[in-house]
Amino acid sequence: MSTAKSLFVVDDDEGIRLLLQDYLEQQGFAVLGFADGPSFLEHLRHNPEPQMVILDVMLPELDGFEVVKQVRGFSRVPIIMLTANAEETDRIVGLELGADDYLEKPF
Repeated sequence: MSTAKSLFVVDDDEGIRLLLQDYLEQQGFAVLGFADGPSFLEHLRHNPEPQMVILDVMLPELDGFEVVKQVRGFSRVPIIMLTANAEETDRIVGLELGADDYLEKPF
């Protein structure tokens, strides 16, 4: 996958992940999807970075907060976090950990 116009989508909800992938591909992006944090982190560590990552907060195994924290240990790739939780404290935590923006579902 070329990094010229690539995005990664990390969401355990297959419907949302595929919806985002389809929409973004229609807009000309190459999109790679992941259903969990560990597989995403493994791929990001060993492959060229995308232009941006769309990261769900509520993931199995590692939540999005832990994922963004680990990513910031080795990468500055832009990250937009997605959540169904509208709590302001979650937004603040995500941004303090290094996310670049925070969007609520549904969007």
